[in-house]
Amino acid sequence: MTPDNNPMNNQQVSEGVRFSNGHHLHALPNNVSWYVHDVVATAKRMVLRMRRYPSWLLNLGLGPVLMIFPFIFLGDTLVGKGRPLSGSAFGEYDYTGYVGYLAVPLIAVALSNTVFTWLGGLLRMERRSGTLERVLVSAQFPSALFLGTAFGHLFYMGLFVAATVLLLQIWIPLDFNINYPSAVAVLFLHLAVTYGLAFALSSALLRIADSWAVQLVISKGVLALLSGATFPISIYPEWLQTIARMVPFTWAFDLERRSLLRAEKFGEMAPDLAVLAGMTVFCWIVGFIFLGRELNAARRSGVLGNF
Repeated sequence: MTPDNNPMNNQQVSEGVRFSNGHHLHALPNNVSWYVHDVVATAKRMVLRMRRYPSWLLNLGLGPVLMIFPFIFLGDTLVGKGRPLSGSAFGEYDYTGYVGYLAVPLIAVALSNTVFTWLGGLLRMERRSGTLERVLVSAQFPSALFLGTAFGHLFYMGLFVAATVLLLQIWIPLDFNINYPSAVAVLFLHLAVTYGLAFALSSALLRIADSWAVQLVISKGVLALLSGATFPISIYPEWLQTIARMVPFTWAFDLERRSLLRAEKFGEMAPDLAVLAGMTVFCWIVGFIFLGRELNAARRSGVLGNF
């Protein structure tokens, strides 16, 4: 019996994929519907894992506190009135203004780091449990593992953002001035480029035994020094500013400040949004290319099995 005459195949194509809630994916090619099924199943497994290991609640409670206090201390020590950097490179920001300058990336930096931790840590956990080779080599759609993990992380991220904003409002009353169409566009692109870059790095570093640690060095170093998250990149020399503008998060943080703090209109931000969108697409393309290439190389060399 040929695959085309197989009644099970015909049933899958006509009926789509049945999920646990009884819904179907109609009118989708069989491979697309199964891909979506794998993504949803992975996301569900990540959320269930969080329920089994409630230590993430401790991270949810302590994470925002540990994230915010150092920056408040930095602002009070270096940029506050009469402090070493007041009236120099940060002359346009007083203490309150500087902490307000930090308010947007305070959340985004920590969330970006958790994205890299989750996706890079995913490989680390599978490797340590001895299931990495089986999952990545035998899976019909290995990239669904990363996408499902990203969607599962969104559940955690929503709670983390809520806790962080609440703490900021208690300690530093925030004065947002939001243009909602611009803000929605920027935040969507920021999420997309964060997950895309994490996917690209996880794929590119697949054959490195501890790729999770490498990703943390890259994410924390780049985000802290070259993205304009904690201080304006204008304090750098021109050549370093040029390098900083090659980092997607430099554009994301600038656009978020403009949309959330200055209510800049969508049309005024459109050219810069297009640049960030292009960087986002590039990251995802690189991720898919490297994942296929690295898996093929791992199959030929047997390196993946050594993990």
